Amino acid sequence: MKTPLRFCLALFIAVTAGSRGEAGIVRIEITSREALPGNGTVAIAYETLRGRAYGEVDPKDPLDAVVQDLALAPTNARGRVEYATDFVLTKPVDMTRTNGLLFYGVPNRGAVPAFDPAFQTRGYVFLASGWQGDVLAGGRRVLLSVPVATQGGQTITGDVRTEYVVARPTITLGLEEGPYTGGGSHAPYEAVVEQKGKAVLTRRARAEDPKERVPDADWAFSDARNRAFPGQPSARHLSLRGGFEPGVIYELVYTARNPLVLGLGFSATRDLVTFFRHEAKDSSGFANPLALANGAVPLRAAVMVGVSQSGNFIRSFLQLGFNVDAQHGMVFEGANPDVAGKRTILNVRFAAPGAGTSQHEGHLAPGHEAPFSWAPELDEVTGQRLGLLERYPVGQQPKIMQTFSSTEYWQYFASLSTTDSLGRRDLALPENVRIYHFAGTQHSGAGANPSTDLRRALLIALERWVLENQSPPPSRYPTIREGTLVSPNPATFGWPAIPGANYTGLFNPGLLVDFGPQFNRRDESGVMAEPTKPVPGRAYTVLVPKVNTDGNEVGGIQTVAQQAPLGTYTGWSLRGPGAGEGDLGGLNGAFFPFKRTKAEREAVNDPRPSLEERYRDHDGYVAAVKTATERLVAAGWAVSDDEPPQAARATQTATKTGETNRVVMVLVAPKRKIMTRARRPRRPSGTRGPASTSDPTIRPD
Repeated sequence: MKTPLRFCLALFIAVTAGSRGEAGIVRIEITSREALPGNGTVAIAYETLRGRAYGEVDPKDPLDAVVQDLALAPTNARGRVEYATDFVLTKPVDMTRTNGLLFYGVPNRGAVPAFDPAFQTRGYVFLASGWQGDVLAGGRRVLLSVPVATQGGQTITGDVRTEYVVARPTITLGLEEGPYTGGGSHAPYEAVVEQKGKAVLTRRARAEDPKERVPDADWAFSDARNRAFPGQPSARHLSLRGGFEPGVIYELVYTARNPLVLGLGFSATRDLVTFFRHEAKDSSGFANPLALANGAVPLRAAVMVGVSQSGNFIRSFLQLGFNVDAQHGMVFEGANPDVAGKRTILNVRFAAPGAGTSQHEGHLAPGHEAPFSWAPELDEVTGQRLGLLERYPVGQQPKIMQTFSSTEYWQYFASLSTTDSLGRRDLALPENVRIYHFAGTQHSGAGANPSTDLRRALLIALERWVLENQSPPPSRYPTIREGTLVSPNPATFGWPAIPGANYTGLFNPGLLVDFGPQFNRRDESGVMAEPTKPVPGRAYTVLVPKVNTDGNEVGGIQTVAQQAPLGTYTGWSLRGPGAGEGDLGGLNGAFFPFKRTKAEREAVNDPRPSLEERYRDHDGYVAAVKTATERLVAAGWAVSDDEPPQAARATQTATKTGETNRVVMVLVAPKRKIMTRARRPRRPSGTRGPASTSDPTIRPD
């Protein structure tokens, strides 16, 4: 009988983990220290330290063998590959006041996660550090410095493919400015300009349309912002005669040079957390700022939390085996990848970790390959048995709390985390995994149906799960068995006939993509052959949450807004005119308010009961909100000491502004009167569905 490969790999890692010698963090430096402003209720004094950590890895170490092109990176006199990462450390001034939990917030495109004062009362130690080596300086971003790979001392070149979708006419773009990587925060891969003749620029209205080649004379590697086309030659910019048209998908395949060894971002995260958790000082004798006077570090566990792209990083970090330190222990005992249904594109030659895919664009980018589930499951599309935690024996697996908004079901294949690859049955979750879906919410967690309070409560539950082994609430997500997870087909979805709000059934298709023979699909690593192409007749089955007669989802955790609704809340929206009209609007949701009275809704044939019919008056609505809040607290989905509690908000004149769907709802305070007002962008008559209120190039938060 053959031993399963995944077990062999896990055993190999466990046996060899102690062979790293002195690799890891060798030196830290503190560049600033400041007291954290208090709010008058915090009993524990905190301070924030900014600094930089210098580390190195042995390219022969099995723990780092998976890092793409590590063997092609330059080494120092000790034969090690060097890196340096910025970090931000927020900690109790008196480390004896900590509760023993290191809370690692994974930065998104170098942006340090906002510090939640609610956790300051609990004694957490907060850490964030650079892991994305293509992020540029600015905006107080944390950076990671990694080397360039070379082949025998010679420059490495290769094909790179990028899609571009603009929100407004633009004549020049940076080569890195894909749908999720614009804004000057990412470094582009420099074009080999002398090979422009091999490069191809195409355009198409939608992803499934044939690609129309743009004549070579109509575009250039140049910057034409300040002079007539073709402008100033540039190996980092792309210019188009007449400008790029909003909503159109442009695809450029070109030859680039100097790939970064970006996979070191995984190593750097592992090494930095290990240092702060266990080491008294660095190799120069500089003390670990978390250590007590006797050198002991009063930390008992660590959890990592990441949102969107940062959550994708967590999934890849764990799947690739980086949650093992040199002493065979876990780096993180718990993890919360939030609104993350894919893996990050980090460990690939010429990787673009900030890139993303959606229904409108990016279908042929990596990141959406199996494994999707945490436990090993048969992937019937590829014939492989795969799981995100397959590299770890059961006793070495962290506690997982996966959280989804509704948007990920349409855009990021969230259903495949809980179903088989063909959408026929629900999967059994391991004991160390919880999955929660916030019904009717959008990717950002903001807007008309916020989920911030729920997320906070679940993070506290994760803390207790890790530190005290106190079980969190049971998983809650839509399922095939309960009939709450269905085909996106309009006939099965259950969408009501809301005036001016058509449901189209569009979703990001689960395509199987051919990335070439040098790409390792299982590990999301290797060298891609561009342009990539879908494999004919092979795709994953994507399902979505079913809705009720109001158009609100019936599965998952019912938020306060879902239980006491003021309208219909969705995790999807449609693009407006001039921007890929009718396709899904990126990562945004939509809000369709109820009419104020029965007469108003009947006048437009709105089948949904009005506010007056539901709540009668303001007091009725307040009571409904209080009841909903109490249910959530009782079930463990919310905490009773949230400030300000949602029930209290309902007694005030409330103004909720959706950050990405630009919906404004006003609940008028006087008793016996309820009124809502929705403000949406104007659009020509005859357009379908809700107006897309988003910038089509908006990045995940």
